[in-house]
Amino acid sequence: MTASNKHKILLQNALFLILLCMTIYMFQLINNLQGTARVVNYAGIARGSIQRLIKLELSNQETDELIQYIDHVFYGLNHGSETLNLVKIPARDFEESLEVWQENWGRIKNIVEEEPLNSQQLLQVSEENFTLASVTVSDVEQYTQRIVDMMHWIEGLTIVGAALLLLLLMMESLLSRRLKKHNSELSEKAYLDLQTGLMNRNRCNELLSEKICLPIMLLVFFVI
Repeated sequence: MTASNKHKILLQNALFLILLCMTIYMFQLINNLQGTARVVNYAGIARGSIQRLIKLELSNQETDELIQYIDHVFYGLNHGSETLNLVKIPARDFEESLEVWQENWGRIKNIVEEEPLNSQQLLQVSEENFTLASVTVSDVEQYTQRIVDMMHWIEGLTIVGAALLLLLLMMESLLSRRLKKHNSELSEKAYLDLQTGLMNRNRCNELLSEKICLPIMLLVFFVI
C-alpha cells in the first residue's frame, strides 16, 4: 500500500468518525431542546400558579396545597425532576434569574404566612414576581435559541463532511476503474507482439500447454 493510499484511508476514517460524533451530538442537542420546552412550560405554570395563589389569599381561601405544588415546580426548575420530567438547564443567566425569581417567591410566602394579611404589600410583590418570571422565561428562550443555532452549524458541517466523504469514495472508485483498465491493457500487451499485433511466443506456449493439458486432465478424470 502506497503512502498516498494510506493517507486517503486515514482521511476517510477521520471523516467517518467526525460525522458519527456530530450525529451523536445532534441527538443530544435535540434532547436538550425538548427539555427546554418543558422548562418554559413549567415556568409559565409557576407564574400562573403564583398569580392564582394571590387571588385565593385575597379572598381568604386555603392555599397550602398550591404552595407545596409551586415549591415542587421551583425545585424541578432548579435541579431537574423525574416526576415533572424536567431537566436542569446548564445556563448561568437562567440560573441567576431563576434564583432572583425564587427569592421573590419566598417573600410572597412570608407575606402569606403573616397575620393579618398585608394585601397592599402582597400585590406589590406579585407585580415584581410577574416581571421576574418573564425574565426567567426569556433566558430559557435565549438558551433554546443558542441550541438551535448550534444545530444549524452542526447540520452544515455534517453536509460538508458527508460531501467530502462521498467525493473521496467517488475518486477512489474512479481510480480503481482506471487501475483495472490499465492492468488489463498491460496484460494484453504482455501476450502481444508490439510490431505485428499478433500473439507472442509466451501466449502461444500457454495456449499449447492448455490444449495438451486438457485431454490429459479428462483422461485422468475418466480413469479415476
